[in-house]
Amino acid sequence: MNASTVSARRLVRALLVSGVRDVVLSPGSRSAPLVYAFADAEAECAESAEWTESSPREARPLRLHVRIDERDAAFTALGIAKAGRLTGVHRPVAVVTTSGSAVGNLHPAVMEAAHAHLPLVLVTADRPARLRGTGANQTLDAQHEALPEVVAAWDLPVPADGEEADGADFTWATAAEAAVTRACTSPGGPVQLNAQFDAPLVPDPDAAGEPVLVSPAAERGAAAFDQGEGAVALGQGGGAVALGQGGGAVALGQGGGAVALGQGGGAAAPGQSGGADGSGARAEVASGDAGPAGGTAPWSTIRDVLADPQSRPVIVAGDDLGFATRTLADLAAEFCVPVFAEPSSALASHPCTLPAHAQLLGGSASADVRARITHVIVTGRPTLSRPVAQLIGRDDLERITVPYDADGLADTVSELGTRAAEHAPMRAAEDAAAHGAEDGAADGAGTGSWWADWAALASGPVNDSEDPTDAAVLALLERPGVLVAASSNTIRHLARLQRPHHPARVVASRGLAGIDGLVATASGVALGLEDQGAPEDQRTTEDHGAIEDQGGHEEPVRLLIGDLAALHDLGGFVVPTHERRPRLQTVVLHDDGGAIFAGLEHSQPHVASRFDRFFGTPHGTSLAEAARALGMSAYTADLRTGQSESGEAGATVQTEPGRGTAAPAGFREFLDSGAPGLFEIRLPSVRA
Repeated sequence: MNASTVSARRLVRALLVSGVRDVVLSPGSRSAPLVYAFADAEAECAESAEWTESSPREARPLRLHVRIDERDAAFTALGIAKAGRLTGVHRPVAVVTTSGSAVGNLHPAVMEAAHAHLPLVLVTADRPARLRGTGANQTLDAQHEALPEVVAAWDLPVPADGEEADGADFTWATAAEAAVTRACTSPGGPVQLNAQFDAPLVPDPDAAGEPVLVSPAAERGAAAFDQGEGAVALGQGGGAVALGQGGGAVALGQGGGAVALGQGGGAAAPGQSGGADGSGARAEVASGDAGPAGGTAPWSTIRDVLADPQSRPVIVAGDDLGFATRTLADLAAEFCVPVFAEPSSALASHPCTLPAHAQLLGGSASADVRARITHVIVTGRPTLSRPVAQLIGRDDLERITVPYDADGLADTVSELGTRAAEHAPMRAAEDAAAHGAEDGAADGAGTGSWWADWAALASGPVNDSEDPTDAAVLALLERPGVLVAASSNTIRHLARLQRPHHPARVVASRGLAGIDGLVATASGVALGLEDQGAPEDQRTTEDHGAIEDQGGHEEPVRLLIGDLAALHDLGGFVVPTHERRPRLQTVVLHDDGGAIFAGLEHSQPHVASRFDRFFGTPHGTSLAEAARALGMSAYTADLRTGQSESGEAGATVQTEPGRGTAAPAGFREFLDSGAPGLFEIRLPSVRA
């Protein structure tokens, strides 16, 4: 068996032993040894007596996904990893690419994964090191350093033909195990295995029938692949992966150029005998502003602040990266603390959360109560509004930051982790907000009056909108399941309309908050939740507030996205013929350009002449027509002309009895059907 085939099989086996169950591949020649190895492993799993076509997908030991474009492959993997986190597991997902610019196409997803601490394992095929610096085709001189945001990277050499493969087996397997562990260890993030392959890149004819999943070198401790839980136990708290649990996986750092896992921050450090052959690792930790990773959360300090009758605290909850917030949720309810939560925080559905908080904080009506704030408790990554940034940046109050992973992983997709209504202060606060606090009543933390002061300011206008677009967004929030929110104006629209107790669990890519790759990310979330069996876990429970399936069918994942973000990722709608299509409903708010810029400085009169061409960028493209061209079902409600397309009957807006809100024609029917497809809402064009 040739050296490339041997090494690829060793690497694939080690990744499976280490807990990788999902692999996203893009076609390429240099990565072919990995493709053949994964395909053979999938076939072996399919032939196993413990797995049949009727087995649930979550029980299958290996799931391969093929995407034509490496950029969308990486974002699909990112979405699958997000789905794992939503259902309470660190789910390492591998991405396989060929060499050269293919690796560069991973970069946007890698940056997002680094800042969101998502465990992507990037397996990048490379040419042999001897070709570096020679101008060889599709050869980067330092491909193993092309993705600087990874938290660790390994450059793996292939043994020369005729050389005994044992050394490569040990080095590549050890690196793969260390990479998966590092990706899942707090602060987690993407890792890179740069695998050098020499020709031939296809298996020898005599390699047919040799298994991938059973190691012929068992005497060295390389284990047969476990068809059940796998050889890795994924930690629920700090996120560490425990190696060798029931699989006899190779111990780390035992020579052969292997990489040993760091004892402190979880970073990988070069092994004692490695480095000379290029098989060592570089290790870095991506920085971010989502709070520190690991360590002890300042719960005692927070409780002392909340219990102080002289304090006037508020909680700012940004994107929670999919981690649990149960402790802070319970404290907020116990002491009735005003919560300013972004849509992609689990606290967005908390009873103490105030609607339209950005407008509330930025308005003149809240100036007096805003000035009385003494402490701001920050959790997650708050990035959506300038009023919140100004609040956090105030130097006259104390800021307390909660580590993003202080509570570990959530137990269910919709976990809130509190029964807030049972707390007496919460009931008192709601009474005070409804009837007005008595004159002279104390308004410190824990009394309910402090929250009621804010609630009185927050009540009213956001719930009275008759705008069809607002009605569509509210309809999405009212439905159980996962709602993926695109960046830019889309998630801010949700933030303006969200209310406490809304059933939808909003998920967003707020690591770097880019608008690229969002269709592929949502597709990955949908595939991951389907494979995890998550919709069946959304039953009503007393402790976690999970959502009961209202329609008798599993809720699809839904994506709310603007037209420019959808155009950025049209490729995300492309699913190769042999692949499974995700159950994804996409809703496009189409205002023909960059609406967010109209609300920034760029719409000022003295620069307005530059707006359309350089910021608004009208394009005139129908996303529904583009979706149909890509083989999807698509519908349009045109709020500019009063017409609807694709057989959708009725007027442009419809009013449901007792709701008082008008939704675009056919929109609620589209959502209720649960069928995959795209619904485009055409809005007036953006202008300065």
